Amino acid sequence: MAISLTPKGGKTAVGVVEMKGNTNIDNVAKLVVISNPQVTGTYFPSLDKATADKMEQRFKTFVPPTF
Repeated sequence: MAISLTPKGGKTAVGVVEMKGNTNIDNVAKLVVISNPQVTGTYFPSLDKATADKMEQRFKTFVPPTF
């Protein structure tokens, strides 16, 4: 997914996040529940490696256990 993160007092960074998780589909209700989401990769092309790693850790704090 494409994302943008703006750290408090910092500059917005645009990037891409790859995730995987377990899916449960309810065709009648037209609902998909994703549980146990895991970030498998991130890419922030405008950031150096150290800053990109910090942004990945920051993003992971926003991932709920189920959505």
